[in-house]
Amino acid sequence: MVKVQVSLAWEPPDVGCFKLNVDGFRRSMSRAIGAGGVLRNSEGLWIGGFTVNLGLGQVLDAEIWGLFFGLKLAISRNSSPLIVEMDSALAVSLNANK
Repeated sequence: MVKVQVSLAWEPPDVGCFKLNVDGFRRSMSRAIGAGGVLRNSEGLWIGGFTVNLGLGQVLDAEIWGLFFGLKLAISRNSSPLIVEMDSALAVSLNANK
């Protein structure tokens, strides 16, 4: 097996924009799911964040609920225009299948 090191870094949005990063998780043994997110401005300053315990379910449930709570946070903080980043390719592609 070949290991590849990848450097990841948060990139700020354009001036005047906000960025919401959300993620969901699932513990395989217990099936417990949760989500969290962070909202920042173009200077990288913290606008708000959240974590939420969602009970039992699938990881896609957690990802979608994370997006919901993140958007709710952005709306409550008047954070527009908004860029959303999440790592669930399935969640991002759901609307594309219509």
